[in-house]
Amino acid sequence: MWQDAIVNTQKKLNQLELKFYCKDLDLVQRKDWRVPTYSEMLTLVDYKKTDPSANAKLKYVTSSKYWTLTKDIQQKDSNWFVDFNYGETGISSDLERYHIRCVRDISHKEGTY
Repeated sequence: MWQDAIVNTQKKLNQLELKFYCKDLDLVQRKDWRVPTYSEMLTLVDYKKTDPSANAKLKYVTSSKYWTLTKDIQQKDSNWFVDFNYGETGISSDLERYHIRCVRDISHKEGTY
């Protein structure tokens, strides 16, 4: 289940702030939100579109960089991001402020969102 709210187009945080933000998020009566992995964030990219290159199910997305939880193997203080302008990806310092989107795991009992 993906967070999809106006905050996803407005708020920019660094990696530490983002981890606390997702951990403290209370949305749709759920408190088990987390930062998405690189591979999870890539599932939101629609490479047939640009500006933004995002899945049509997302209502709140901007053509900009969004953080993922995935660390870079060579640069220990860097994480991967996904840029929804053209669906590009890259690595950046944890101190940079990029857009945010939290995710949570759902059970089959809960259904899908």
